[in-house]
Amino acid sequence: MRATILYSICYGFACVLSSPAAVAGMDDFEACEQPYYTDLAIAGCTRALQLYSVSDVQVAMLLNNRGSAHVLEGNLDAGLADYNRALQFYPNYTRVHYNRGTLYLARKDFDNAIADFGTAIALGGDYFEAFHNRGVALLKLERHEEAIADFTRTIDLNPNLPSAFYNRGMAQSSLKLHRLAIADFTEALRVGPRTQRILINRGAAFEAVGLVEDSIADYREALRIDPDNGQAKACLQRLKVAER
Repeated sequence: MRATILYSICYGFACVLSSPAAVAGMDDFEACEQPYYTDLAIAGCTRALQLYSVSDVQVAMLLNNRGSAHVLEGNLDAGLADYNRALQFYPNYTRVHYNRGTLYLARKDFDNAIADFGTAIALGGDYFEAFHNRGVALLKLERHEEAIADFTRTIDLNPNLPSAFYNRGMAQSSLKLHRLAIADFTEALRVGPRTQRILINRGAAFEAVGLVEDSIADYREALRIDPDNGQAKACLQRLKVAER
């Protein structure tokens, strides 16, 4: 089962993406705030940690930012080490719990992800990204009812997030609540792009409730988006329908 994860990285300072020309004149703290100039951010955060006397909260912010830059570079071990150190200095740092939870989720460490997202929610309140990603972890563990509750809360907080409807639809399908799944997939298509993945899953839900013509229409639309989509082709072949 493929679910959609929110990979937004939360930094410790107000982050504004600067132009390459502006980057050259930055001090270490400014450099540490640049999420997409990862080498610059890592170097700036490291120098700031080594050279300046700052409070425990500021140390945690610098470590969070450096950890997030490591994650953006694909170095999850270094990112995890920085997030762990950040929480030693500031245990109630909501953003670090969210960031570390997302890292755990990427590593398929679902139990630790759920724990961190739960802490982020307890500390940060209406944190829709944390509800969403905790729902993904619960879905991966086949805790479908709990996942549905988290995606529903996500939708309450952000009703225009396609992945929340899609993921809730996947959980509904797993519980054979196919008509509810159809409603969620349809809403995902309304608020977001028409992707083959959503269309194929809605097609399967249509098929499960006997709405074969609707399922065929979705499979065909998925093939129009991606003519080489093997899953959509297999569905049409199983129904003995032309791919046109």
